[in-house]
Amino acid sequence: MKKVYAYLRDKGSRIRETHPVVQGIAFSICCLILITVFFSIIFAPAQRRHLFYFPKGPSFAVKTEIRYLPSVKGQDKRLEQFVGELCMGPIEPTYTPLFDRAVRPLRCFIRDGGAYIDLSPEAEDYLATGVPPETAFAYFKKNVFTNFRNVDMIFVYIKGTEVYSSD
Repeated sequence: MKKVYAYLRDKGSRIRETHPVVQGIAFSICCLILITVFFSIIFAPAQRRHLFYFPKGPSFAVKTEIRYLPSVKGQDKRLEQFVGELCMGPIEPTYTPLFDRAVRPLRCFIRDGGAYIDLSPEAEDYLATGVPPETAFAYFKKNVFTNFRNVDMIFVYIKGTEVYSSD
């Protein structure tokens, strides 16, 4: 062990004495990398990671997508942004969307542990032809409960009429 230590100490002193330019360049590169990382972290746009669950195929097997959405202030805005993204459907073409792409959230807010979500009228037409309503609302519930831990109940409205509530 003493021989290894003496060898490394000897080689280290030789490098320090014979290559000061290389050391200066290496130190400058390390500083540049640290400064670049620091500024990229400070000035990077804020994004939040969200999980989206969609059915796939006739068996409606659960499939997951991960998306990074821009960070917004306020829980209600976050919920509205999330539901809007969920209504747009999956990115993967083999997954089945829960609603038609024309469906948009009209109003979304969270009060006393309940998420109140009002969808546009197009949702009513699509529920009759696409994914069965029980399955669509089960996936919808899973998506909201997974991404909003403070929500205990979900109330879904279409054109102001309650169509689904869960706990």
